[in-house]
Amino acid sequence: MKKIQRLHDKLYLKENRYKKTKDIFKYINRILNKNIIKNKKYDVLDIRCAAGELLYYLERKYKNFNLTGYDIRNDLLKKAASHLTKETNLKQVNINKKNKFLKKKFDIIICTGVIGIFDDLENFKINILKLLKKNGIILIGGLINEFNFNVFVKYEDLKNKNILQSGWNIWSINTIKKLFNKKKVKIYKYNPSKKFKKIKNDPVRSWTINVDGKRYFTNAIIPIQNFLVVKIY
Repeated sequence: MKKIQRLHDKLYLKENRYKKTKDIFKYINRILNKNIIKNKKYDVLDIRCAAGELLYYLERKYKNFNLTGYDIRNDLLKKAASHLTKETNLKQVNINKKNKFLKKKFDIIICTGVIGIFDDLENFKINILKLLKKNGIILIGGLINEFNFNVFVKYEDLKNKNILQSGWNIWSINTIKKLFNKKKVKIYKYNPSKKFKKIKNDPVRSWTINVDGKRYFTNAIIPIQNFLVVKIY
């Protein structure tokens, strides 16, 4: 049996896209603007904050946000800390493990590109609900299936045949609804607003194609990627 790992997150250590804001972050910002009250204070958590690019963007957009970032990789958190203010809290957390020490609660929890990493969502659900304040909202962004199928993806890079890499699972919207069955759900469909080019030496990194007049992401693993942002409240 080959070892299953997620290696692709290392790319965030090499990138510097703090001042060139990701298109998906701008889209999430538009959703946030519809769900917050101007000048009200909010405790906001970014789960799997990676190198802190979304937190960097939110620091500059919202003076009324008290920001926190969780990530499993300490090297990414160190990079994030070098770009963020000291007011933003960073913590090494595996959100898909049993965590008894998660005590602070948040008004807004954002997790984009997270659930596709996990083969089971039970611990994720338990932890995220522990972290959510009463009347708080969760924004889950990722590849989500509108049909009643959960798709589990493992791929083999022929340069590294001893490992099956993970991170591209596609959970169905109905699975997410059942997971948070005591909450309301609203779905936002995200189509990139600009063209993304293929990176020749990293075909797992997504680029855009046009289908019926709309842009969709694609890559060497998943031909057409359906990206949704699910608001849970």
